[in-house]
Amino acid sequence: MNREVGYMLLASFVSRDVLIVGLLLLFIGLLMFLLISARYERRKSEREAYGHLASLSPQSIIVLNEQLSVKYISQSVYDYCEGRNPKELLTKEQQFCMVGEDYDLFEKMAYAVLQTGASKVIVCRLTVRDQVSTVEIFMKRFSQPHNTVTRELVCSIKDITERIDYENELRQLAFGERAEGVAEGKADIDWALRRGELFLVYQPKVSLHDGRTIGTEALMRWRHPQRGLISPNEFIPEAERRGAIEEMTYWAIEKAVTDMKPVLQDMPHFYTAVNLSAQMFNDPGLVAKILCILQRVNFPPDRLVLEITETGIMNNLALCREMLQELMNHGVRIAMDDFGKGYSSLDSLRQLPVAILKIDKNFVDRLEDEKDLIIVKAVIRLAKELNIKVLAEGIETKKQWQQLAALQCDYGQGYYFGKPHATISL
Repeated sequence: MNREVGYMLLASFVSRDVLIVGLLLLFIGLLMFLLISARYERRKSEREAYGHLASLSPQSIIVLNEQLSVKYISQSVYDYCEGRNPKELLTKEQQFCMVGEDYDLFEKMAYAVLQTGASKVIVCRLTVRDQVSTVEIFMKRFSQPHNTVTRELVCSIKDITERIDYENELRQLAFGERAEGVAEGKADIDWALRRGELFLVYQPKVSLHDGRTIGTEALMRWRHPQRGLISPNEFIPEAERRGAIEEMTYWAIEKAVTDMKPVLQDMPHFYTAVNLSAQMFNDPGLVAKILCILQRVNFPPDRLVLEITETGIMNNLALCREMLQELMNHGVRIAMDDFGKGYSSLDSLRQLPVAILKIDKNFVDRLEDEKDLIIVKAVIRLAKELNIKVLAEGIETKKQWQQLAALQCDYGQGYYFGKPHATISL
């Protein structure tokens, strides 16, 4: 099958309204392509079993079959290669990762996952033709000068709606611009949740009156298979930029309330707090989805606290206020995180349904400074007048605890009371 017919067939597969189970691109040298083509011609009777074979460029063929699994299509290539597994022909540095059937890849967009080394993973979301050409550019950069199999790539396609177009970014990457940073982590964030690399840790929140634990904050962590633990300060902004934060947040909320539910049987006063990115308010279904999670887990809404940052919602305060008010009407409580850090508006305290005000760690660190102490006193007094509870972040010493308790700060959180832990501390 020639190139144009191959492109048309591939585009047809990607644009269909049915689930495409398997799609494989095998990048090979010219001699290997001639060998495979010859074997394929000799096995015309088995075309229905193996699917369509087309040449998309002098260096690539494509095998398409909407009925077969990824593993079965992989086997067909195994057979085409004279019974030798293509991976056996690759050096360790050249091998690509096989994407299993359980990985979510998306209909209406061609997905490619390339692994060009121990810690470089690049995800492409491009049109069919641009995907192939872009992948081939990568092939030229990383392949060795021989005519054996140089790369293999397995993709599965699943129906999902995506809003992000990476075409320009991938074109930059293909020509070597910013490749290292994106390849080693930025594109990986799209896959972190699906690969089970994200997990939650829980830091206790305590009453400063008696030191009693009254709840936890669920904090997201990412353990990358090659890079190890990656700081939230690095991956959360990137997840927001790439549009992955919504799925990650809904997962975090469900995971947090699921973990907290058995604790409530013995400690009904406990609550769990989850951070809510400002980007979440772009989702018109935010309130309904959160309430659906609570209903599905059978978790009491008043035991969930959603923490927001003031700076993140000021650009669309009216919309955020409406959504937060609806959540509050159903019992969910709202906390304003990092109050006093950067831009702070007293008007936001008036407009937003805030139940808890979190004093930023920077003020706690500088309680010895007279001006900072006056500010903390004023914030606590103001919150009391507005019937808002106050929580101080970053408490690391007994002296800080005692100072804040003397100022009638309600709650505290920090390493002095406990570091984030994989289980909920009582």
